[in-house]
Amino acid sequence: AKRTSSNLMTLLVGLMLVMVLSILNGSIKFSVTSWFEKTLAADLIVSSNGKLLSFQVQPLDEKIKAKIDALPGVDIQEKTGATALRYIKQNYEGRTLAIKAFDRPHPRLENALIEVKSGDDPKKILTLFFNSLEPFILVSENFVMHFKKHVGDSIQLQTPSGPQQFKIIGIVTEFSNPEGVFYLNREVYKRYWKDQLVTGFFVMSRPDSTPESIRASLDQTLGKELGLMATLNHELNGDARKIVDDSFTYTKAIEWSALLVGLFGLFNTLFVSVLDRKREFGILRAVGMNRSMLLLMILSESVLQGLLGGCAAISIAVLVCYFWVIGTLSSLMGWVLQFSIPWQAVFQTLFAGLLIGLLAGLLPAFKAVKTTIRESLEN
Repeated sequence: AKRTSSNLMTLLVGLMLVMVLSILNGSIKFSVTSWFEKTLAADLIVSSNGKLLSFQVQPLDEKIKAKIDALPGVDIQEKTGATALRYIKQNYEGRTLAIKAFDRPHPRLENALIEVKSGDDPKKILTLFFNSLEPFILVSENFVMHFKKHVGDSIQLQTPSGPQQFKIIGIVTEFSNPEGVFYLNREVYKRYWKDQLVTGFFVMSRPDSTPESIRASLDQTLGKELGLMATLNHELNGDARKIVDDSFTYTKAIEWSALLVGLFGLFNTLFVSVLDRKREFGILRAVGMNRSMLLLMILSESVLQGLLGGCAAISIAVLVCYFWVIGTLSSLMGWVLQFSIPWQAVFQTLFAGLLIGLLAGLLPAFKAVKTTIRESLEN
């Protein structure tokens, strides 16, 4: 039992590190990409040239909306057309947060651009948010985490028109700023910030048209005239996923290092274990066990230890990461993350445990079967 527990602990450390990294990466990726897919639901986004995902683009005149709506194929339901978004930085209690000011969304985007997570019925909140000119505000989950505010509370923002109180009517999911984000109706925003500029426009295509044809039309007209560019939904989502994936590329090297540590550690303990059991193996051979049976027994033990090590690593990693993700990691990163188990990583960890157990047991097993009965008993 002592020998087996030593082998398992050696493998457990390496596999657990691999699983912990996979769960942390998976939870962050799941949280961020789910939010991107939700909020980047428009067929295409029109902006000036620049880094749109980080809002590093020159602001546009809101009057451009009429020119975008006039492009062939743009869907203008209920006279809505392109939906404007304004993004700016905003100081709050000594920290740099952000404001997103939205026009009333296109009917097909009503439940997409803004993901309400807390408050009354989300549909009622958004109806109130876009229909009222009262100083209502939506705040991000990480703002609530940092500043301990809740639905129904009021917060004071410094505006070009002077200090203004805003009432929190809902809490939203948001990952564009680690300190927090405020959502405003753009009509309310324009009243207090005296700003009619726009960061970008969300555009929907008609059923009889395509986003690609709208972009081609824009490139030939507004693109040449005003330097506008249109980014397709799947392109923007692809860029977002690539940014997230690239951010965690370095962890692959750590995972491989952990697997190698587990492999060499288990190999060492198994090899020593075989040397200590030479007399035991000799007795088994003497009472009738042949070389093939002995080889199979040793390999079965090492594979079983690898499997047990993988199961234990997964169980401990899931338990540790659950509390780490929803607690400490969210606080450190400044975002409220969703816990997600990457099932592919679970199966890969189990397979890695089996493979490491098999590889670590091969050389000790062959050494054991090559030893004669006499040499084993003389040990």
